[in-house]
Amino acid sequence: MIRNLILAVLIVSNLVVLPTSVFSQTGKASLRWKLPVGRKLEIEMTQRMQNSQNMAGKEMGTDMSTTSFMTWEVESVDEITGVATVKSEIDRMTMKMASPQGEFEIDSDSDEKLEGMAKVVGENLIEIVGKPFGQTMDTRGQVLAVDFPEEFEKATMTMGKEAMEKLIKNASPMFPTEPISVDQSWTQETTTPMPGGLGTMLLVSTYTYKGPEMVENVELEVIDIDMQMTFKTKEDSQATIEVTGQNTEGKMYFDAANGHTSSMKVEQSMTMDISFSGQKINQTIENSTFGKFQLAK
Repeated sequence: MIRNLILAVLIVSNLVVLPTSVFSQTGKASLRWKLPVGRKLEIEMTQRMQNSQNMAGKEMGTDMSTTSFMTWEVESVDEITGVATVKSEIDRMTMKMASPQGEFEIDSDSDEKLEGMAKVVGENLIEIVGKPFGQTMDTRGQVLAVDFPEEFEKATMTMGKEAMEKLIKNASPMFPTEPISVDQSWTQETTTPMPGGLGTMLLVSTYTYKGPEMVENVELEVIDIDMQMTFKTKEDSQATIEVTGQNTEGKMYFDAANGHTSSMKVEQSMTMDISFSGQKINQTIENSTFGKFQLAK
């Protein structure tokens, strides 16, 4: 589970996009990625996940906060197709966790000796920090291929290579082919295998273009985000997962003048009823993600 949560942070970090918004005289905007060779973006992404469970009348839970500091660089662009090759690298990660087993804090830059669960998690952080991985994507935001090093695969081996690649490919929104109007929405569906071969997870993301907005004296393009998630376990599985309630509030802000994402914030809440080998668990997850982006100096 810890390895999967670390991977989730990586995937959220890969939401970084560099769109160009051209608001034409027709009142419609054309959203396309702007990917000049050599462009570097510095990203700081913070994610907090609060997980509470009720099993057989016993309450338990975890509270985890993770911050990743990442560099994102465009290495090459195909002149005909516009497909870009991008190198991503996590320069530093910090993590703070509180659970029934105890509390700990980790900083990949620290030389502090770790013990117990902190040591296990810390070893996974070491495997992915400073290990660049690449991806290719087109101008609409479709990730075509992912290339990650062996160390990355080892650190997240419970996910499996195929699932990891699929998650990264489907992490970013793919912009509409035609120009869009204010309040126009589009959807994107992602089906991903669950760890352990339990089944699949279906995520339906709805994006709504809200037009330009002045934020701290800068005009930014705004896209609202809504996500709905369902789980489908295998027929022969001993587990069932039913989502009983969920809500998502999210926004992405694009700096069209400078051609890069300015910030993003997504808050999600979900309640689930889980049954596994005769045990029933009521689970509540509160997840918040905030990212800020700036051109490297």
